[in-house]
Amino acid sequence: MNTQTVRVAINGYGVIGKRVADAVRLQPDMTLVGVADVTSDYRIKVLSRSDTPIFAATSESHELMRNAGIRVEGSLCKLLDASDIVLD
Repeated sequence: MNTQTVRVAINGYGVIGKRVADAVRLQPDMTLVGVADVTSDYRIKVLSRSDTPIFAATSESHELMRNAGIRVEGSLCKLLDASDIVLD
């Protein structure tokens, strides 16, 4: 039996991405390593209150997120490096 967990990244936290992230959190064999997005809307602001790392999909979105008071862990490239799979 394989006891490793799959490290999952979510690229986009809209209607579908939010649901996919919730589903990944429920899986015992998966770990949500982070979410990347281009916006700093209410969904990302709510997510920022959790322990889920947030990444900026673009350099422009990084600036917008920081200005909105969202802690950004890094770029999409950094998230991809930390992931086994990406759900987009």
